[in-house]
Amino acid sequence: MLKPQAMNGGFMKTFGLFLFFFVFLLSPNKVIAKELFTFKVTTGEKTEYETLVVEITQQGFMLKTPISSNSFDGSYNQLVWEVFQAAEGSSFKAQRFGNTIKLQGTFRHRPVSREYAIDARPWYQYPEVTLKEFALSAKKRIEFWIISPDDLALFEFEAVKMGRETVEVSGRSVNAVRIRIKALGFAGNFWHADYWFALADGGYLRYQAVHGGPGTPPTIKELVESGD
Repeated sequence: MLKPQAMNGGFMKTFGLFLFFFVFLLSPNKVIAKELFTFKVTTGEKTEYETLVVEITQQGFMLKTPISSNSFDGSYNQLVWEVFQAAEGSSFKAQRFGNTIKLQGTFRHRPVSREYAIDARPWYQYPEVTLKEFALSAKKRIEFWIISPDDLALFEFEAVKMGRETVEVSGRSVNAVRIRIKALGFAGNFWHADYWFALADGGYLRYQAVHGGPGTPPTIKELVESGD
């Protein structure tokens, strides 16, 4: 016969495992599905590859890149932006609370603590995923907030549909909508970026923008592979 201590120990162990799995099933961050996207990134004669990982959760979804981790709700609103770039001395976290974004950590080897006052417009730190809903909608233009990764300045941006085009993806033609983003006001005259999304499902296919001064070749990102 088992001693009472052994019975209690076995019961507590079983109960502990049950509680763990129960909490896991109820967790809003439980990963329901995951998909990897590989992009070919070309700037002049330089070519490299970039991988994005999208994890669908009960709360919304997460986007992971080589230098960041991001959380979004089910309506594509950004909730959290975490950056970790050891080589540049940057490790910080920005999080939205209502109409305030709070950012704390280290930026280029210096402590940083900022609060950004915004409004009800969405925060789109990664337009390549957050513009999906807009791409599939009948809207022609939207406005959003974005924090510059270069100096952590807050900007008001707009996204405008430029029309439908055909994009080559892994040797096949895909019908897409081209969307241009740029800052509102005078700053919008100096820089813009173009994104292409599939008309069928809003999938991110292509990106093009200049990352540098006059004479810098454009950086082009093209989807080459996607899967679980």
